[in-house]
Amino acid sequence: MNPRILVTGYESPDLDAVACLLAYSELLQYEGKDAVGATFGTPHREAQFVLDRLDLTVPATEELSDYDEVRLVDASDRRGISNEIDPDAVTEVIDHREAHNPEAFPNATLQVELVGAAATLVAERYREAGAPLTDKLANVLYAAIVSNTLDLRANVTTDRDEAVVAWLQRSADVSQEITDQMFKHKSRVGDESLRSIFDSDFASISVSGTDIGIVQLEILAVDDFVDSHQVEIVETLNSMCNARGLDHILLIGVDLKGRFDVLVTDSSLLQRSLTEALDTSFSGDVAVTNEPILRKELIPRLSREMATPE
Repeated sequence: MNPRILVTGYESPDLDAVACLLAYSELLQYEGKDAVGATFGTPHREAQFVLDRLDLTVPATEELSDYDEVRLVDASDRRGISNEIDPDAVTEVIDHREAHNPEAFPNATLQVELVGAAATLVAERYREAGAPLTDKLANVLYAAIVSNTLDLRANVTTDRDEAVVAWLQRSADVSQEITDQMFKHKSRVGDESLRSIFDSDFASISVSGTDIGIVQLEILAVDDFVDSHQVEIVETLNSMCNARGLDHILLIGVDLKGRFDVLVTDSSLLQRSLTEALDTSFSGDVAVTNEPILRKELIPRLSREMATPE
């Protein structure tokens, strides 16, 4: 009897994780395995928007019966993964982050490679296996890669991401309209409270015993948004910092046209570290970078800077 495999990612997954768990579970089924993709927590609003547009659903783990092993996608660190997951039950990890923790999953085989999106790694497996790929799955993989790479303009973009996007466009009916609407939807920040938006794309790291929260906000005209909401942004960040018991917190505001970031924090420690790590400077609580930097890129740079003795 085949073991039942759960394919999942971080709790409250983003679009990349959702695309991967849906597509990889179907690939495993094609290979004859008893696999299902499911989420812990609620998908990010961008992910839910794409799911709704494609008429796709992803079950929550509480809807499943027991499973025998776990395959993690777009995740390679114990932090952020549901406490319901037994690290010893994880048999595979597929991720694309420089900062990861392989020791957390002693029984897992790892594929951690520096590409723009974990969806690129899953799509490559389809291409190599010659496995059938539905238009819906092709579109959700495509949207995840476009989102993670800022439409192939971000520094994290590799030749492999570009090759997979071209392959998906050749292999299926991929809609550019969905991704255009996705970017516009992400930029509608007036419909929800800042706290709920910030909570939906939050991650934390620990550097030398210091706990840091990092909120990532990806919208069009992010500089204008920060300029007009700066006081509220700082107040919301500090409220989150206190509520979560963190030492410091910052916002990475990513310009969706892939030109720059706007960083917001009133932590003098983070301001000093970010100034050195990114060669930028703060005016009050705000700094603007001269290149787009996503959180996955910022974390190793910030960690190295903070771990370096002065």
